[in-house]
Amino acid sequence: MRTRGRTILRTTAVLVLAVVMAASPTAGSEARFETPAANRAAPPPPPVAVKPPLADPSIEVTDAGLVAVSTGTWVPRATAPGPGGPWTTAPTGLAMLPTWATGPEIWAADIVRIDRRWLLYFSAPVAGLGRQGRCIGVAVSDSPTGNFTPLEDRPLVCPRRAKAPRAYDDTVPEPGEPDHPRAGAIDPSVFGDKAGKQYLLYKTQGRPATLRMVPLTKRGTRVSRIRGEPRPSTELMRSRKIIENPVLVRRRSEYVLFYSQGNFRNCHYKTLWRRAGTPTKLAKAPKHALLNRSRTGVCGPGGADIARIGGSTQMFFHGWVCRTGPGSADFTACHSHFHVERDSDLDPRRVLYAARLSWTSTQRPRVRFFHVPAGG
Repeated sequence: MRTRGRTILRTTAVLVLAVVMAASPTAGSEARFETPAANRAAPPPPPVAVKPPLADPSIEVTDAGLVAVSTGTWVPRATAPGPGGPWTTAPTGLAMLPTWATGPEIWAADIVRIDRRWLLYFSAPVAGLGRQGRCIGVAVSDSPTGNFTPLEDRPLVCPRRAKAPRAYDDTVPEPGEPDHPRAGAIDPSVFGDKAGKQYLLYKTQGRPATLRMVPLTKRGTRVSRIRGEPRPSTELMRSRKIIENPVLVRRRSEYVLFYSQGNFRNCHYKTLWRRAGTPTKLAKAPKHALLNRSRTGVCGPGGADIARIGGSTQMFFHGWVCRTGPGSADFTACHSHFHVERDSDLDPRRVLYAARLSWTSTQRPRVRFFHVPAGG
C-alpha cells in the first residue's frame, strides 16, 4: 500500500560504508549504509533485493516479518524477516481475475491488513479504455501469503466509459471535463486515519494526471455511502507532468504526501513530498525532493511505500540496475542516461531498496540511512 533520511549525499573520492548493528523490530539488527553528511552527491546504496525484482513495492508488517507485493503478472510477492532481508520469493498473490479484468498484468498493487483481514488492492486491464487502460479492484485473504480472491463482480474504481460493470467509485474524470484525458485509474494506496476511517488514494492515467482520494467503508472493501449513493472522490492535486504512486501519512497535525514524478523508464524518475494541514490543501503546498539520482545515486528511485516498523518509519522503493558487462552476473545502478527501451541489452530490472526515515520538529521527512542486504 501506500500509507501507510539521514540525508544521503555523494562522496567526492571514497565511498564510505558503515555497518551499524542496532535493535531491529523484525530481524534483530539493522545494517546501515551511510555517507558523510557534508558531501553533495551520493554513491548508490546496495539494493536489499535483486532477486526477486520488486517494482512499485508495497510492504506490510506481518506476524512473521514483512511481506511485499509488486507490479507484475498475478501480483509477484516476497517475504523477509526485516527490511534488509533476506527476501524470498513467495507464490503470486492473486488467485484469479475478477470478471471485468481482461488480463493478469497487474500494476502497483497494495497490500494492507484491515479489520483482521488481508486486502489486496490492484489495478487490472479493462476493455474500453485503450491499450493500457486499467481499473482498480480489491481482493481478500485470511493470510498475507495466502491466495487473494477478488471481491464483487465490479471494480472499486473505474470510469463509466470502461466496458465493465459500474464501479463503486465512477467519479474518475471523464472526457469532456475541463482539460482531462481519456484514461483509467491505477496506483491504489490505502490511508487509515486515527479514527479508524479508511481512504483509497489513486492516480488517474494520462495527462494531465490527477491524484485522488475516496473514503472507504470501515472494512475497506467498498466506497462509503451518503444518502444511499457512493461518496465521490476528491482531487488532491493535478499536474501536466507524470505524477503517480501516492502515499499519505499523518504526522501530528500534518498530512504528508509522498509521490513519484517523471518517466519510470529512466533515471530521472524521483520521489517527492508535500505537507499540509488537510489533504485538500496539498495541491498548493510546496513540493520537495526526497529521493532522486543526485541525492542517492540510485537510477530512478520511485514507486515508494511507507511502513511503520517497531515505531520507526521505513521507506521501500525501487530503482533500476543493469548488468556490469555482457554475461556478467553482477548488477549496478544503471548509467545516468539510461532508458529501459534503448538499453535493453543491459538486462535492466527494477530492484528493491530500503531506507529509514526520520522527521524534523516541523514534520519534514529526512532519509536517515539506507538498509543493506542481510549479511552485507
